[in-house]
Amino acid sequence: MMNAPRERLKFHDPVSAQAEVDRRLRERELRQSMLDAASRDAPGDSRWFVLSVANRREIEVADALEAKNICAWVPMKTTQIIRRRGRMSDGKSVPIFTGYVFVQVVACAHAFLGLLSVDHVQALLGSGEQPIPVRHEIMCALKELVEGDAFEDDARSAMRSKFKPGDMVEINHGVFSFVTAVVSGYRGTRHVRCMAELFGGKTVVDVPLANLEKIG
Repeated sequence: MMNAPRERLKFHDPVSAQAEVDRRLRERELRQSMLDAASRDAPGDSRWFVLSVANRREIEVADALEAKNICAWVPMKTTQIIRRRGRMSDGKSVPIFTGYVFVQVVACAHAFLGLLSVDHVQALLGSGEQPIPVRHEIMCALKELVEGDAFEDDARSAMRSKFKPGDMVEINHGVFSFVTAVVSGYRGTRHVRCMAELFGGKTVVDVPLANLEKIG
């Protein structure tokens, strides 16, 4: 027994085990108090900061922060997958900035320590040891770009350029499969607005880019 590892001995010793439990409880309480500081409801004083997180853990970290009432945002885009016969379809949603999560908190040491205590969070972006907030106008511009699909893959842009107003197209997927239509414009960057012959009359429908084939 004298040569047994220390980690094993302390769990066989009631006194040491109690000390370990107490230590972990204190750490948990401290961590919770720091997270409470990060989630403090003071909109006028809160600023946006950027967390560096482990790769492919962006959503997991954001969800963990939201569960603690901390405002977190991961800008997303939709990838494109080219399937056989040149047909394109929507892929999965992925972070635009790999390894980063935006958080809105009141700037204080306790809040920063609370953020750093979250699993998979590696650092707060800043200069030296001082986190640097993202300016309000930068956040507004970034959100507008994301909402406007400015970061969508080039494959989608190439697909969009294939269809011009006045082109005849066939809808090859979905509830309007095999219906022919005329391109009249676009709705955002993901859908083509078409005039189709439906139900005995002309109807405007918005069709995903991937569901169209040009005729002629």
